[in-house]
Amino acid sequence: DTKKDKIRYTDEGKQIPIGNGGSTSRYVWTQTLEEVTVHIPLPEGLRGKDLNVKIGATSLSIGPKGGTASESALVPIEGTLFGKIRTSESTWTLESSSHLSEKMTTLQLILEKVHKTWWATVISGDTPLIDTTLVDSTRHIGTYN
Repeated sequence: DTKKDKIRYTDEGKQIPIGNGGSTSRYVWTQTLEEVTVHIPLPEGLRGKDLNVKIGATSLSIGPKGGTASESALVPIEGTLFGKIRTSESTWTLESSSHLSEKMTTLQLILEKVHKTWWATVISGDTPLIDTTLVDSTRHIGTYN
């Protein structure tokens, strides 16, 4: 798996950030000081209406609505977020892509942070944590108001 090959760790066992985020067994994520973007691979054939996505100020819950076999292949993701988010500014969408003639659907979450801080993980308790001292905190001139 080429994605796993790119993951490197510090001497303390923390993940060296990729895109200022990381990779868990269930999702890949990136972040800026303002938002967190999470990509969750979905089982083949799963559609938006088959999903139950709840984005709370401090919690996240993603699971199947129930019914088909592909829905049961979706491993639910639930827990307390590492930081507080603005639910009114946070969204989710489905993205389809083809890679090596294989069609893939990904659930993309964009979570707007309340506090401009670096998160070590998306959901508290998920591992591995990233080493937030190694994130690229440089900003392009265009990001300043």
